[in-house]
Amino acid sequence: MNNKVRVGFLGAGNLNSIQHFPNIAASPNAEFYGVCDLNREQMEKKAGHYKPKLMTEDFEELINNKNIDIIWIATRPHLQTDLARRALKAGKNVFVEKPMADAAETCLELGRLAKKKGLKLFTGFNRRYAPAYVDVTSILQKMKTPPMMTYRLADDSNGRGSDIFVSSQLLDEACHAFDILNFFAGADPVEVITFNVSQNNDLVSIRYANGAVASLTSAIKSSMAWPKERLEIIMDNSALSVEDFVELQTANVPGWGSMTKRYEGFEYPGWLSGYKEKMQWEGLSAVFAFRRRWQEYNIADGMPKLDHKPETDKIRGKLVEAHKPFMPPVNYMVNKGWCNADHSILRHLRAGEPTNAAGAVESARSIAVAEAAMKSSKSGRLVKLDPKSWKI
Repeated sequence: MNNKVRVGFLGAGNLNSIQHFPNIAASPNAEFYGVCDLNREQMEKKAGHYKPKLMTEDFEELINNKNIDIIWIATRPHLQTDLARRALKAGKNVFVEKPMADAAETCLELGRLAKKKGLKLFTGFNRRYAPAYVDVTSILQKMKTPPMMTYRLADDSNGRGSDIFVSSQLLDEACHAFDILNFFAGADPVEVITFNVSQNNDLVSIRYANGAVASLTSAIKSSMAWPKERLEIIMDNSALSVEDFVELQTANVPGWGSMTKRYEGFEYPGWLSGYKEKMQWEGLSAVFAFRRRWQEYNIADGMPKLDHKPETDKIRGKLVEAHKPFMPPVNYMVNKGWCNADHSILRHLRAGEPTNAAGAVESARSIAVAEAAMKSSKSGRLVKLDPKSWKI
């Protein structure tokens, strides 16, 4: 593909408008060609200033446009699978946000369809491209023994919408963590067991075919004043940790020694600016400062007292909008690799550059772990996995 990759977006909600719209628009390898959303007003507000050649409320018009090379899908999780299938059948390459599907076999079905059509299919496991995790990957490649990994993915339901209580976090959110743990392990997961405290508050243990092991704390009953994600790895008489993507600490790591490295944050138009460098200067302390301030705003606005109902989601949204000039988006302010992942996919499509972007098989593997974790959460028993089932 010699010319720029022409991208057609499905969805003008938060994830596309905050993450993918500006990433694609900034890429020298892409053209922001079209966008589709049922909400015309929202579409024009969020995408109009990119001046796309096509703005439509009709998905068929988007996928049948002969000038579009890839459909970029970020909408409600339960809608994405069918939309991806329709786009593939129309002959388009597809990027679909996580989770690609609610079942591993459905991911593989989409993968088989893409392979049959000679098309590319990607999903949004961006953490592979987070600068801190790119460094972790380079460290693990030089290690001799399988890693012991601990991951925390802990959010605060008080600041989230009503949908957090109608779906499984192990599927919708923790699939991110399952993918990066699979990626770091460098092997197939073979056993999963889960211990459940309450709805969407789980401790998951995973064993891999090469002897690596991992544990994940997946919770929605944390606090916005606390960092959301932490990774810790022990192997070869060495240890490392990454706190919320801004601070890597190593102990006796070959080539690194015992040190601390900090990473820039990631800024967005319309929100507070100037914190990008602050993250690199101060690391975790900057994350704590912003999160504690956000928690104070939440309490002052009465967010913890709001019921989790669709009609109160709009109230939460208005409260967030009111604080944008004074705050970064706390769960997006660190660099989780969205931009790097998007640009890698575009370079792959345009010039054939190798990419670590996840496809159908990787999605199936992460969803298989999520399915096993949910099954074990209900039964309290160990669930075995069959890596042969992830072949296309």
